[in-house]
Amino acid sequence: GIEPLGNVQNAQGAQTGGCGAIIILDTTTGNLTFDPNRISATTTNGNNGGTFCKSLKESYPSGSNRIIPLATTGAVKF
Repeated sequence: GIEPLGNVQNAQGAQTGGCGAIIILDTTTGNLTFDPNRISATTTNGNNGGTFCKSLKESYPSGSNRIIPLATTGAVKF
């Protein structure tokens, strides 16, 4: 399955809850994926925090992400 692990906090994280869970663990492959494309449109609206999330999302074109294959690094054991 897919488990959302982390929430990137923006400048107003306490008020807005950050940019959402964009760090995802695939429990089938053991891959950890950093995918700002998962930031929802509602999160990128409005205040300074929304501007930060929008910039982060736009800095990663659709379909691009960063995958860390934990299963091969041995850094994390499940």
